[in-house]
Amino acid sequence: MIPVSAKVIIHVGYGKTATSWLQQRIFSQLPKEIYLGKRENDFPRWLIEINYLDEMAYAMKKDSIKACINEKLLGKELTIISSEAFTNLSAIHQQAHRIYDLFEDPYIILVLRHPINWLVSNYKYCVEHEGFFLNFEEYLDFGEHRTPFALEKRPPFYIPDFFYDETIKLYRELFDEKHLLVMKYEDLKSDPAYFGDCLSSYIGVKLQDFKRKSEIKLLKSKSDKEINILKIHNFHQLIKKTMGNYLPRSVFETTFGIDQPLILDDTRDKLTSIFKDHCDEYYPELHSE
Repeated sequence: MIPVSAKVIIHVGYGKTATSWLQQRIFSQLPKEIYLGKRENDFPRWLIEINYLDEMAYAMKKDSIKACINEKLLGKELTIISSEAFTNLSAIHQQAHRIYDLFEDPYIILVLRHPINWLVSNYKYCVEHEGFFLNFEEYLDFGEHRTPFALEKRPPFYIPDFFYDETIKLYRELFDEKHLLVMKYEDLKSDPAYFGDCLSSYIGVKLQDFKRKSEIKLLKSKSDKEINILKIHNFHQLIKKTMGNYLPRSVFETTFGIDQPLILDDTRDKLTSIFKDHCDEYYPELHSE
């Protein structure tokens, strides 16, 4: 057995829980021999392969990936790895098993966010950066039959990916419960000093100026109205690209409206009804929403 790092910390996300901020403002400020994870302009190839290789390619390369990891960890007292791709939608459980395959007794950091707020936040991101133009509801797959395998045929937001009870249960089964730190994005927002102290204690390294750095935002969320305007722009561009037709922006504004809410009350109620029995360990307020 090759001796590896005495303590390996793997921050797995979820995304949309200040993961980029933690990587850029906190973890990247640690010595390079400690932080080996994703950086602003550096996504290590070995980490990409863990996160993105298909199942057959991963099976063939697993031993070489593990040898590469062991070489990087050799003799180190502490190593921190961070990538929100460990919790990419539709791959959350697969990625947990890959961590189990490749790392010996790692410590896991899992940061949660209120599931409905997560979905709305990611929807906004996708409108702004990925050209989404349909209403929020059109991108939801409620997963009634739990069969999301034909990915090209289903909406991208698979609701069972936010059944936090299932995700946490899996991590608790794969790793010692003492090796799992579950935190909440809302605590980072409301009490960054407390959040930073908990993180520092778990890692075993003082994270300097955590509270001050928490005031520096990397991404500023756009208003609902701004997102609706971007949706109109995205649809307008799609029509021009696919049909070669030019239609006045006013046509789209009349059709879609710019003051409509991003999430309908009925949709929020349905999501609350689904999530309250799966997320109530950390979000008991879902039972009263």
